[in-house]
Amino acid sequence: MGLALILLAEYRKAFMANPMSVMSCDVLVAILRCGAPGYVAVIALLGGALLAGSGLIMLVVVLTSESSYRPLQHLWQALKLTLGM
Repeated sequence: MGLALILLAEYRKAFMANPMSVMSCDVLVAILRCGAPGYVAVIALLGGALLAGSGLIMLVVVLTSESSYRPLQHLWQALKLTLGM
Protein backbone atom coordinates (compact mmCIF):
# COMPACT_ATOMS: atom_id res chain seq x y z
CA MET A 1 0.00 0.00 0.00
CA GLY A 2 2.87 2.32 0.81
CA LEU A 3 4.50 1.66 -2.56
CA ALA A 4 1.24 2.47 -4.34
CA LEU A 5 0.95 5.77 -2.46
CA ILE A 6 4.55 6.68 -3.29
CA LEU A 7 3.94 5.96 -6.98
CA LEU A 8 0.71 7.95 -6.93
CA ALA A 9 2.51 10.89 -5.33
CA GLU A 10 5.26 10.76 -7.97
CA TYR A 11 2.71 10.57 -10.77
CA ARG A 12 0.78 13.53 -9.31
CA LYS A 13 3.98 15.56 -9.02
CA ALA A 14 4.89 14.84 -12.66
CA PHE A 15 1.33 15.55 -13.82
CA MET A 16 1.13 18.88 -12.00
CA ALA A 17 4.45 19.93 -13.51
CA ASN A 18 3.11 19.37 -17.04
CA PRO A 19 -0.63 18.53 -17.32
CA MET A 20 -0.46 18.20 -21.12
CA SER A 21 1.74 15.10 -20.87
CA VAL A 22 -0.58 12.85 -18.87
CA MET A 23 1.08 9.55 -19.78
CA SER A 24 3.78 10.50 -22.21
CA CYS A 25 7.46 9.70 -22.12
CA ASP A 26 8.08 12.76 -19.92
CA VAL A 27 5.94 11.31 -17.15
CA LEU A 28 7.55 7.87 -17.47
CA VAL A 29 11.02 9.42 -17.26
CA ALA A 30 9.96 11.42 -14.19
CA ILE A 31 8.64 8.24 -12.58
CA LEU A 32 11.88 6.41 -13.36
CA ARG A 33 13.88 9.13 -11.60
CA CYS A 34 12.45 8.12 -8.21
CA GLY A 35 14.49 4.91 -8.24
CA ALA A 36 13.27 1.41 -7.42
CA PRO A 37 9.55 2.30 -6.99
CA GLY A 38 9.65 3.89 -10.44
CA TYR A 39 11.17 0.79 -11.97
CA VAL A 40 8.46 -1.34 -10.39
CA ALA A 41 5.76 1.03 -11.68
CA VAL A 42 7.04 0.94 -15.25
CA ILE A 43 7.38 -2.86 -15.19
CA ALA A 44 3.82 -3.12 -13.82
CA LEU A 45 2.50 -0.77 -16.53
CA LEU A 46 4.18 -2.75 -19.30
CA GLY A 47 3.11 -6.09 -17.83
CA GLY A 48 -0.46 -4.91 -17.45
CA ALA A 49 -0.53 -3.65 -21.03
CA LEU A 50 0.81 -6.99 -22.29
CA LEU A 51 -1.74 -8.96 -20.26
CA ALA A 52 -4.63 -6.75 -21.38
CA GLY A 53 -3.55 -6.96 -25.02
CA SER A 54 -3.14 -10.72 -25.01
CA GLY A 55 -6.51 -11.17 -23.28
CA LEU A 56 -8.19 -8.97 -25.86
CA ILE A 57 -6.56 -10.88 -28.72
CA MET A 58 -7.62 -14.22 -27.21
CA LEU A 59 -11.20 -12.98 -26.77
CA VAL A 60 -11.36 -11.79 -30.39
CA VAL A 61 -10.00 -15.13 -31.64
CA VAL A 62 -12.53 -17.11 -29.60
CA LEU A 63 -15.47 -14.95 -30.66
CA THR A 64 -14.52 -14.91 -34.37
CA SER A 65 -13.67 -18.59 -34.77
CA GLU A 66 -15.50 -20.53 -37.48
CA SER A 67 -17.87 -22.10 -34.97
CA SER A 68 -18.54 -18.87 -33.10
CA TYR A 69 -21.84 -19.99 -31.60
CA ARG A 70 -20.31 -22.77 -29.51
CA PRO A 71 -17.74 -20.63 -27.61
CA LEU A 72 -20.44 -18.07 -26.90
CA GLN A 73 -22.67 -20.81 -25.53
CA HIS A 74 -19.86 -22.03 -23.24
CA LEU A 75 -19.12 -18.47 -22.17
CA TRP A 76 -22.80 -17.88 -21.35
CA GLN A 77 -23.00 -21.11 -19.35
CA ALA A 78 -19.85 -20.22 -17.41
CA LEU A 79 -21.27 -16.79 -16.66
CA LYS A 80 -24.55 -18.29 -15.44
CA LEU A 81 -22.74 -20.78 -13.21
CA THR A 82 -20.49 -18.04 -11.82
CA LEU A 83 -23.44 -15.81 -10.97
CA GLY A 84 -25.51 -18.73 -9.65
CA MET A 85 -28.34 -18.33 -12.12
